[in-house]
Amino acid sequence: MAYSIQAFASGEGDWVKPANADPNGITRVILIGGGGGGGGGDKQPSATAISGGAGGGGAARQEAIFLTSELGATEPYVVGAAGTGGSAGTGTNGGNGGGGGYSAFGGNVILEHRAYGGGGGAGAIVPTVAAAGGGGAGVLGAGGNATGGTVGLGGTLGGAFGSQANTGVGGSGAGGGSVTGGAGTAGQRSATGGAGGGGGGGKTNAPAYSAAGAGGMAGMLSILGGSTISGADPSPTPNVTGNDGQPGLFGYAGSGGSGGTARNSEGGVGGNGGFPGGGAGGGGSTIDTAPGAAGAGGTGGGGLVLCITDG
Repeated sequence: MAYSIQAFASGEGDWVKPANADPNGITRVILIGGGGGGGGGDKQPSATAISGGAGGGGAARQEAIFLTSELGATEPYVVGAAGTGGSAGTGTNGGNGGGGGYSAFGGNVILEHRAYGGGGGAGAIVPTVAAAGGGGAGVLGAGGNATGGTVGLGGTLGGAFGSQANTGVGGSGAGGGSVTGGAGTAGQRSATGGAGGGGGGGKTNAPAYSAAGAGGMAGMLSILGGSTISGADPSPTPNVTGNDGQPGLFGYAGSGGSGGTARNSEGGVGGNGGFPGGGAGGGGSTIDTAPGAAGAGGTGGGGLVLCITDG
């Protein structure tokens, strides 16, 4: 049997029913929202501990099957935007990551269906609490954005809170920073949605410079999450940037990006979330006398609308 495959990875517009569509066939629609952005790292004096930025939460994945005859000649679609990375701080905490947008299909003849985006991770904060990870998206709502030490809530019906794995239908939560400026925690795994990003490495009051958290894995048909760059080496070293999450396969969501490592020369930028829908890693922090900047948070994996029609 022949199939018509239409994939949309950005923007919005109209799906057009293929001219050769089987009138007795089906159209399978897969929607994945945008992954949450990671929080930025910060720069602080030698004796002041600072966490790294936290990771962004994973997006939800939705799948629907229609009789092609039920669909209009056109149906609107929207692709969820990737969550933006938080800015690197210069001594007054890192910027918070932005939440991912929702992907949608329908609204002409059929009702609109949506897959929601993951929540953004909190920027690095001078620890009284650890910077918290963004929440994973649920079936009926976006993952919550984290602020300071308050984790992003899981989206309605199936989303995971920040730092929580998800074995159900939604996206997973993201890793956070350390209250003492230690290593960032890992992003969490998701069975069907996008995985959470890892937290960035912090700077202790020794000072010492900490490793980042790895990105979470996403689904049985997705590649492993972004691994952490080995940290805790105070010497100036290149390649402190977090690893990007890996793409999802066969219409499944991407894995989470790892956090950026902390160094005495700079903070690593968080890894981007895997396409589609993976959460991004948080940025690494550094000392205020470092020649380089603290690390910005990574960008979440963008959304996807995939339509497969019997020919």
